[in-house]
Amino acid sequence: MRKPIVIGIVGGVASGKSFVANELVRLGAGLIDADTIGHEILNQPLVARTLVQEFGPGILQSPTSDSTQQPGVSRAAIAAIVFSTDDSASAKRKRLEEILHPLIQAEAVRKLRLYIEADPPPPAIVIDAPLLLEAGWRAMCDWVIFVDATQELRWRRAQARGWTAEQFAAREAAQMPLPEKRAASTHTINSSDDQQQLRQDLAKLWDARNPT
Repeated sequence: MRKPIVIGIVGGVASGKSFVANELVRLGAGLIDADTIGHEILNQPLVARTLVQEFGPGILQSPTSDSTQQPGVSRAAIAAIVFSTDDSASAKRKRLEEILHPLIQAEAVRKLRLYIEADPPPPAIVIDAPLLLEAGWRAMCDWVIFVDATQELRWRRAQARGWTAEQFAAREAAQMPLPEKRAASTHTINSSDDQQQLRQDLAKLWDARNPT
């Protein structure tokens, strides 16, 4: 039985990485979504307490009407702290990564092992992680696909998410420069508003993963 290839997805902010990952899943790949894992980990009681100690109780969501349910951590509140224009934002972001990244990676590795050991395993496994290269996950991947999109298109997509120019710039500045991401990749896919063309390009890449 052929071992599945592991495909990492990288690119700039709002470049369309999740669309590419989901399209590969549609073609038959298994998915490891670091954002989903991170969201689950944020709400683990021990992690939530640690984050409150680091960043204060203002990061907690408003309590629900169910008094037995502890309020979880607000991702928006965390983002407002670590992507702010404050001089301490970079240090706070680094501290957040120190707390979360080892936990997210451990869960990603566990999911990866489950996929590989499945009977049968999927033909490929996609890792969708915004900081895949920055977090040192490159060694986990056989392929790394760079999702290429123009600055104009990425900004338009960011606006559709409700981001301000400052938020977009802060997230961009917090990541590895795009030329370095491209250089670390094995494949490049052009992301545009023509989703049909993007699907066709991904289908060709999918068919090429195990040439006969």
